[in-house]
Amino acid sequence: MNLIVAKDDTAPPADSMDIGALRVRAISALVLAVPALAAVYVGAPVFDLLLGVVVLLMAFEWDRLCAGPRNLSSRANDPATWALVLAIFAIVLAAVLQARGLALSLTLAGFAAVFLIARGIERRAPLLQALGALYIGVPYVALVWLRADPANGLVTLFWLLGIVWATDTGALFAGRSIGGPKLAPVISPNKTWAGLAGGMLAAAVVGIGFALWLGSPVGLAALISAGLAVVAQAGDLAESLVKRHFGVKDSGTIIPGHGGIFDRVDGLLAVAPVWALVVLVSAGWELWP
Repeated sequence: MNLIVAKDDTAPPADSMDIGALRVRAISALVLAVPALAAVYVGAPVFDLLLGVVVLLMAFEWDRLCAGPRNLSSRANDPATWALVLAIFAIVLAAVLQARGLALSLTLAGFAAVFLIARGIERRAPLLQALGALYIGVPYVALVWLRADPANGLVTLFWLLGIVWATDTGALFAGRSIGGPKLAPVISPNKTWAGLAGGMLAAAVVGIGFALWLGSPVGLAALISAGLAVVAQAGDLAESLVKRHFGVKDSGTIIPGHGGIFDRVDGLLAVAPVWALVVLVSAGWELWP
C-alpha cells in the first residue's frame, strides 16, 4: 500500500508546496503506514481482510472515475457500479478462503460481467469500467499469494513496499531538484527522466539494503529492484493516463493531502503482479495453488 508523502505527477510545483501541505501529506502517510505495515507483519487473515477493504474502496473510486460524479442514490441504483463492487467482493472472499486460483479466475469473470452490464446501460466507457476488475483484482490476488509464502512472504512484501516507496520518493526529489527532459509530457507533465533515474537509484539502494540483511547477491538485488522501479513508474503513468482520459486530477479525496487510494498505490498495482509472475516462472509454476 503505497503511502508516500508526495508523488511526482500529482504534487504541485515546488514553489507552491508550502510547509502546511507537506505536513498534511506526512501525517496522512504516517497514519496509514502503521496499520498497513502491521497487517503485512501479521499476515493472513488480517492482511487479506484489510487489503480486501482497501480494494473494495478502490472499486468505488474506479467506478467514480469511469462514470463521473453522481449522487449517492444514482450510484446505489447503478447495476454497473454494483457489478464491479460485487466482482471485487467475490475475489476478496475467495482469496480470504485461500482459494486463490478461483479468485484469479473471478477477475476474468468479473471483467466480462462488468463489461456486458456497463455496455448494456450505455456507460460512457464500458471497457475501462470492466478493466477495473482486472486492475484491482489481479494485484490483490498477487499480494495475498506472495504474503502467504511462509518462508519469504513477509520479507517479500516489505521489500516490494520499500521499492515502491523509494521509487516515488527518489523520483520526486530528483525530478524537482534536477528537472530536465520530460518522461511522458502528454500523460504526466511533471515526470522527468531525471525523476525516473532517481527512483531507480533509490529502489536499488533499498534492494542493496535487503540483500545485505539477507546475505543475498547485492548486484542482482540492486538490478532487480531498479527494474521494478521502472515497472512502478509505468503503473504510475498508466493511472495518470486514465485520469487524463477522464479529465480528473485525483482518483478520489479519501486521503487528506494525497487524493484517492489509486493515487497512492498505482505503482504497487503494477509491481505486485509482475513480481508474482517472476516468482511463478522461476519456480516452474509449482507454487501456484
